[in-house]
Amino acid sequence: MRRQTFLIGLIALLLAAPLPALFLLEATQPKGAWADWLLNRTLVGVTLPSQNTPFTARTWFDGSFQLSVTKWVGERFCGRELCIRLYNQVLWSLCRKSYMAAESVVTGTDGRLFEMNYLAHYAGLDLRPNRHELDLLALRLRLLHRQLAARGVPFVVVITPSKAAFYPDSIPTRYQPPATLGRPLEHERLHERLSRDGIPMVDGVALTHLAESRLPLPAFPATGTHWTPVAAGDTAEAILRACELASHQSLARLSLSPPQVTNEPNGFDDDLSRLLNLAVPLRDRYLHASIGRAEGSPRRKGQLTIVGGSFVYQLLSVWEQAEAWEQIRFFYYFGQRETYPTVTSTNVDRRRVDWEGDFCHADAVVLEINEAAFTGEHLEAFFASAQAGLAKDPIIPPPGVTFAPGAWYREESDGLRRWRWSALRTSDLTIERNGSAAAPLLVAGRIISYSLRQTLRLLASDGSELWRTQLEPGRYSAFCLRLPASSAPTSTLRFVSDAEPAPPGKKDTRPLGFALFDLVAEPDIPCSADTALPSPTGGL
Repeated sequence: MRRQTFLIGLIALLLAAPLPALFLLEATQPKGAWADWLLNRTLVGVTLPSQNTPFTARTWFDGSFQLSVTKWVGERFCGRELCIRLYNQVLWSLCRKSYMAAESVVTGTDGRLFEMNYLAHYAGLDLRPNRHELDLLALRLRLLHRQLAARGVPFVVVITPSKAAFYPDSIPTRYQPPATLGRPLEHERLHERLSRDGIPMVDGVALTHLAESRLPLPAFPATGTHWTPVAAGDTAEAILRACELASHQSLARLSLSPPQVTNEPNGFDDDLSRLLNLAVPLRDRYLHASIGRAEGSPRRKGQLTIVGGSFVYQLLSVWEQAEAWEQIRFFYYFGQRETYPTVTSTNVDRRRVDWEGDFCHADAVVLEINEAAFTGEHLEAFFASAQAGLAKDPIIPPPGVTFAPGAWYREESDGLRRWRWSALRTSDLTIERNGSAAAPLLVAGRIISYSLRQTLRLLASDGSELWRTQLEPGRYSAFCLRLPASSAPTSTLRFVSDAEPAPPGKKDTRPLGFALFDLVAEPDIPCSADTALPSPTGGL
């Protein structure tokens, strides 16, 4: 009995012994690599919870304080990170599997690492945008291009590459698209539409393939999900040339020193490898090069506003090394506003974006879209904010839209997007051409039904069917129509559903049919010679 008591006491002592050291380290927060390991600060993508339950009589007696302390100590005991990394290493070495980052890192057939989001798009596991979605996107880009051009602000669209689409032969079989679906074609289809409309577009996908053909290593490191700054150099240069052509002012020209191959990653080169949190990190060979300005080209000239995702950081790295722009305002996923070269970062209130200061007075506005993300929440927010911000002082008045009384409820809004619910099976709207009667009219939007499965038809004034879709509850259907030129000052569209509106419910006492979102009406007038710019190509 005494021996058993002694062993239990010894175990308790060994478990409790590190606690004073732990509390001392947390209180003093020492710096250094050894302290980061002891305080569990080196795990990538892991946030340690704080102990925020106050010590009161109530929290003590209901046990919430003790539970919070137990969880806090359990997340911070010295050596926890080493145990996690060793376990991750065994799992990865034996099975090429990791549970880190919600199992979003997948190894390819040749050892390349891929991110699940890009694999899901390539394989068609995520719903790809159809022809109507791309038409709606192109029309919204066209409208924004015309609105900014009327204010003298160039607008350039840049398409960045996806690692999954770049190396399809490395993708595991389970993430290969079925033969009936094929590889994604949104990039080529949007390029065709924007070229037809005369909207400046930089094809970062084609330029990166061109760059890779000249580089000693692939454009994407095996251990990362993003392109390297060296591979992004051609795209960064093409954006400068497009902005220069549109703004009629000379901008910096980039120069690239011969790339060097090293074993040291830089920036995003090993972002996927670091997410695995292995005891022995995966390594690859990496490209490094000195990027500067061509002799005689301007330094720190022009103010750029760019909206996009994480692939923009490689472009920023190139421009900042070359000291290309006087100021850059980067709207990261349209939720974070960053500035360069004076680095600041603030959250974006999407309902109160300063369009006049950040966009209408820029020397150029660039929108980055990744070829695996032609639809996304941040793009929806960007377009909604643009229409709200530019509508305050419209230089290009939009065609007026009148909704038939009694067929539609009043317009609703969440502060960004606007929509109307239909109240009847047959709902009409009238579009005023505003002096553009001689021109065809482009009309696009999205429709959603939250509770009813219904077939919806869209009819012209003469009763001919323009569009038909099967609405599934909770899923958007996009339409984009081209109404022919007419001498009449207005055109009428009729929405006809095969189902009665849903009866009133607890949350909404109105009978609701379907909701019409993101309605865009635009005269189909070719861009002027001043705004119809060729897509730049070439390389460093």
